[in-house]
Amino acid sequence: MKLGRAVSTTTAVIAIVVIVLAVAIIYLYYQQIASKPAPATSPPATAPATTPSPAPTGNKLPYDASSKTVYVTLDTRTANYDFNGSTKGKLVIYIPAGWNLVIKYVNKDPGGLPHSVGIVANNTPTPKNADLTKDGKLIAWAPDGKLGVSGFKEGIGPDETTVMEASSIQKGVYWIACGVPGHGISGMWIILVSSDAVTEPYFVTT
Repeated sequence: MKLGRAVSTTTAVIAIVVIVLAVAIIYLYYQQIASKPAPATSPPATAPATTPSPAPTGNKLPYDASSKTVYVTLDTRTANYDFNGSTKGKLVIYIPAGWNLVIKYVNKDPGGLPHSVGIVANNTPTPKNADLTKDGKLIAWAPDGKLGVSGFKEGIGPDETTVMEASSIQKGVYWIACGVPGHGISGMWIILVSSDAVTEPYFVTT
């Protein structure tokens, strides 16, 4: 009976020691994990701050701010009744309201046709008459000189140049067109916009 009781006590002591050791090991393991520094992490990548770019304003035109004058050079370079390759209002020129406009026009028509240039305060969206003076008010044109309005209708020949000057163009939408009968209605017109919202003259093609 004494031997059995001693064995039982020894077994109990060993069990207690094993349990204490197990608890100590577990405790030390978790202490070690808790003491480890958290891995360094980079902040999430963010796009660099940018300043919003201004709305596109097309291609700038030369001008003299002191005299409020815009300078434009136009030519006819195809047999399609064009100004700078554009027809039927697909070229749009924007100028500040009340400014002056000087247009140098060069006739390079490969077909040898005469052409002119003028500003029409139009009363129809597109040309309706072979004679554009019937579609609105002609406010400036070239060639001029002694020919008067007839110069707008007769035009200049191939390889010739003329200059048109228009003063204080009031706010509105106009045509810049060829006045030779039938040319405007065939597509030889572009658009001029004179606006208070424009601070620097420019042009766009559509």
